[in-house]
Amino acid sequence: MHTEKNIGEVLLKWLDALKQEIYDNAKEDIKKIQRPPKLKGASTPRGPRHPLCVPKLHKYHQMSSAQRKAMCDVLDGVKVPGGYSSNIARCVNSDKIWGLKSHDYHVLMQQLLPVAIRNVGLPKQMVDVIIELCDFFRRLCSKTNKAEDFEKLHTDIGPILCKLEKMFPPAFFVVMIHLTVHLAQEARVGGCVHYRYMYPVERYT
Repeated sequence: MHTEKNIGEVLLKWLDALKQEIYDNAKEDIKKIQRPPKLKGASTPRGPRHPLCVPKLHKYHQMSSAQRKAMCDVLDGVKVPGGYSSNIARCVNSDKIWGLKSHDYHVLMQQLLPVAIRNVGLPKQMVDVIIELCDFFRRLCSKTNKAEDFEKLHTDIGPILCKLEKMFPPAFFVVMIHLTVHLAQEARVGGCVHYRYMYPVERYT
């Protein structure tokens, strides 16, 4: 239940982050990677030996102010039936999303975020992989899943995470992102996720 909330927070945080800050953090992480020790009998590479093995650092695309405003404008105009979720538009201003609860992130990740980011000007590859991640949660929380469905979900999440690695820096992959690898297997053992939600309990209390 809270996995969607945590992943949604991480995703929005990195989409909203400053380009230069992300680049600097990734550059510092790569500098800490040490070159492996030279094996005995291995041929010496040409050129001077550098103490650090520094791979090529990619420029990670982040949302501009105009793109962020376009996404917030879509969420600001959302109207849902009574009892479907809280008033998400109330938690959105011109360029910021704040104050969402766990069930709000549940609705955001499965229904609203794929629509909100579709036409804001982000690279197509980034939009596609975010939509695939949202679709993974939507299928995981379906009311009519079978064992074969959970097996397919477990197979699909690996390529999705590999695509995310091309779009986001290493610091994006916190433990909650890794947890998605195990969700399908846990759902297969425990049964459909939809019938084990704590959202009704939270509303009642």
